[in-house]
Amino acid sequence: MKTRNYIYVENGDDAVGAQDDAIMFPAENITRIDPTNATTTTVSFMAHDGTADTDKIVLTHASLKNKEVANAVIKMAQFMPSDGFTVMAAFNGTGGLETFPINNLDSSIAVTNIQYTAS
Repeated sequence: MKTRNYIYVENGDDAVGAQDDAIMFPAENITRIDPTNATTTTVSFMAHDGTADTDKIVLTHASLKNKEVANAVIKMAQFMPSDGFTVMAAFNGTGGLETFPINNLDSSIAVTNIQYTAS
């Protein structure tokens, strides 16, 4: 049986325990990866209701690293973890630090923030 991979994103900009702190998107539902501008890249997902490009993750990163960010996102999407999800961004509530494991795939991308929207 094939295991599904989910991309897990936690937004450390919000207070711990606040609504919409974290979300998981099925990696197989990525529909596109677009350079929004020199320092942001948008990952679009098919929404749970089947509409395309309504759920998004926007990554803020080093200037002109859009291609490298896209490559890192693809690597995360192709990974098949035993627990079923891959962490792209997490928040350590005790230390107040937001971490970006996506940077472990390519340190030059220097992701510093992740925002998401979901329908």
